[in-house]
Amino acid sequence: MNRSKQFTAIDYLKAEWAAKVFKEANREKTTARALHYFALGRDDYHVFSRNGLRETRIYQDGDARIFSDWVALAKRMGVIRWDAVPDETVGEYGDLEYVPTDMAFSYEYSLGMPDMASLREYLERKTIAAEYYPLEMAQPYHLELWVEKSTMNNILQPVMDASGFLMAHELCDKVAEINQNFFNGGLDIRIRRIGLTPQQVRENNIPLVVRKETERNNFRLYREYVESAGLDYTKKAELDALERYYSGGIQAFVSEWLERYYDTTLEDRCKKENDRLVESIPGVAELPEEVARRREQILKELDELAEIENKIDIPEGGEIESSIEPITDDPNNDEWLLDLENQIYPKYGDVDVAGDDENG
Repeated sequence: MNRSKQFTAIDYLKAEWAAKVFKEANREKTTARALHYFALGRDDYHVFSRNGLRETRIYQDGDARIFSDWVALAKRMGVIRWDAVPDETVGEYGDLEYVPTDMAFSYEYSLGMPDMASLREYLERKTIAAEYYPLEMAQPYHLELWVEKSTMNNILQPVMDASGFLMAHELCDKVAEINQNFFNGGLDIRIRRIGLTPQQVRENNIPLVVRKETERNNFRLYREYVESAGLDYTKKAELDALERYYSGGIQAFVSEWLERYYDTTLEDRCKKENDRLVESIPGVAELPEEVARRREQILKELDELAEIENKIDIPEGGEIESSIEPITDDPNNDEWLLDLENQIYPKYGDVDVAGDDENG
């Protein structure tokens, strides 16, 4: 590491320790809060005095704020890539956009008039060319992941096309109202909480941290919810902990849920189907001899050649039916937090184990 005079020896020790945690986390991108969970339990946490390193001890939950400062320091010093642990407060997140496509397989005939780079191929062609539009089958469902913590955008951007934040009851009420007011209840919208649930906390051995005084909404409801799974209602679980305690991190956690309704093989199967359909395009007659002869005369009297080709009767194109269909689970065979199609709405007790709640 190149040492800069603007940083002290203690700064370098702090940054190097944060960089060590990031490296051992083995994540391409993550959050500072997720790194906190990778640091929990380490016995080499640095404690400093004015004169330098005083001692090392076990890293604890209460060290999180200081550790976040160390991560930011490591980024400024270049020992952690700036985009590896982005900070939402300084505009390091971009907008996510979903652009659906839907196009059936079709084809049409033309003379294949070329650009200059394709001139040789054009002149050697002896038949009318068949041009086609590739089959692009859209996914059957438009999937969105709504996240209460915008710091997750950095990790989930490669997985999802849209994200936002709203808690369960607010979200369901707003979606149902929009559907009724603007679409006369005609949209098939389904919402499901994929995490965190008390069962997931137990199954993945996610450690609980103390809830803040500001996180006391729906106190009694939250207490009933977490105690039913044998958890301590005075504490909470955080999504960032999935980075350490779920195999593959939060990307894997989200992907495993979404792939139930997203056909990951669809693009490859469309490509193979395109190849098959191209082979099935009906053949047409060869070009008139005069055209073929003129083409053999490289670029000779090009304007005259174009005039002759414009008189050729080009067959009409068409469409070819395909039996390809997306393969996903049937949403009617699953349970949903909100299912407008079947009039299923959140029930009493549907609260989030992450613990965003009201004073009670």
